[in-house]
Amino acid sequence: MNDLELQAVIGNLAQVNLKPEIREGIQTLVRELQAHNDKYTQELLQINSDSRYTKEGKKLLKQEAGANLMAELEVYTDPYQEHIEQAERKLLSGDRQTEKSDMARVVDYLKQSELRRMYDIEKMDELQIEAKSSDPQFLEAVLTSPKPLLPQEKLDKLIRQKASTASPEIGVELNQLNFCNKTVNGLVKSITASIKGNGWKEPDPVEQAA
Repeated sequence: MNDLELQAVIGNLAQVNLKPEIREGIQTLVRELQAHNDKYTQELLQINSDSRYTKEGKKLLKQEAGANLMAELEVYTDPYQEHIEQAERKLLSGDRQTEKSDMARVVDYLKQSELRRMYDIEKMDELQIEAKSSDPQFLEAVLTSPKPLLPQEKLDKLIRQKASTASPEIGVELNQLNFCNKTVNGLVKSITASIKGNGWKEPDPVEQAA
């Protein structure tokens, strides 16, 4: 990965609205990745410019340098996953905190049944459901349906969407954490592509076992 790509990422971060502690964290991760990448680039320059090494010797040294950096990158994959899961738990538990009386639950049930009849959601396909998911009442009807109307992954996304309306501050934090996680994973992917582009290859499992 070249400096222009890194500077573009850094410049993009400067324009994104992030909580101070989240901004500080991702800036630290980006600087660390930049340092690892710079060290690797310098090693390649030294290998390529050293006339003492044969072509095969340079190939072996590049493979070793690439393997070392690949090992370093492992700890940077999904670095925010634990924080994301914590934020999701807070978001969803906050949506369930209020204890309701038996009468309130009955009223909710009748209201939800009426909503489902009003929208006739069971006759809709996935695209139609997703197109109307920004409507809070429609979303309520989908999520309370006894019949699964969407794959679980999409249902989970809608649940988070509903919960974030009730807890907007946690919803914003979750969005920021997801953004940071994708940014770091993108950098790791770019550096990995650069390593492979410089000749590094995955070790042969058969050779490793021998």
